[in-house]
Amino acid sequence: MDKGKHLNRLKHNCTAILGDACHPTLPYQAQGAAMAVEDGAMLGALLGLLNRKFQTAGVITPSKTESLLRAYEEHRKPRTTANVRAAVEIGDFYHYYDGPAQTERDQALAMVNWDSGYSKYKWADATYQQELLAYDAIQAAEATFAAWEEREIAKHSSVL
Repeated sequence: MDKGKHLNRLKHNCTAILGDACHPTLPYQAQGAAMAVEDGAMLGALLGLLNRKFQTAGVITPSKTESLLRAYEEHRKPRTTANVRAAVEIGDFYHYYDGPAQTERDQALAMVNWDSGYSKYKWADATYQQELLAYDAIQAAEATFAAWEEREIAKHSSVL
C-alpha cells in the first residue's frame, strides 16, 4: 500500500475525506480505524469550533470552511502518512526470513526496555509508541483551530 501513490489532498473545496478513503494502511500497527476516528474527532471538533465562533455572527462562509479544512489537512497529513509508512516497516519487521536481519531483530527485542527504551524498530520504541497511542485529536483540533483563527485575523487585518 505505501509503495503506491498517496493522495496529495485530504480535501477539495468544502469537502473533506477521512479514514481509509484517503490513507488506507496495512494492518501491522492496527491503526487504520484509529486514524479514521482521529480524523472524525478532529473534523467534528474543528467544525464545532467554527460554528460556535462564527454562527452567531452569521459569517460562516464557504471560504472560511475551506480554509479551516486546509488547516485540518495540514495537521493530519504528516501523522497519517507517517503511520501508513510505519505499518509497512512493521510488516517487513514481522516477516523477516531466517537470517541476519531476523537474528538482529530478535537480539534487539530481547534487550528492549519496554518502559522508556529506544529501538530502531518502531514496534518496540517506547517514544514512538507513546506518540502513536497517546495522540489527543480534540486537543490537536483546538490547537489547530487557534492557529487557524490567528491566521484568519492576520489575513483580514492586513486587508484593512
